[in-house]
Amino acid sequence: MATKLLSHVSVVTWGLTEIGVSIAEALIVEGAKRVYITGR
Repeated sequence: MATKLLSHVSVVTWGLTEIGVSIAEALIVEGAKRVYITGR
């Protein structure tokens, strides 16, 4: 597991789109502490 974002909390807007999901997955792979996904 990567540790680049180990202590970061991220919010992904437009999370229901394909790119939003991809960004959220990338943040998790990079080690984000929490990833919140929002959509309309």
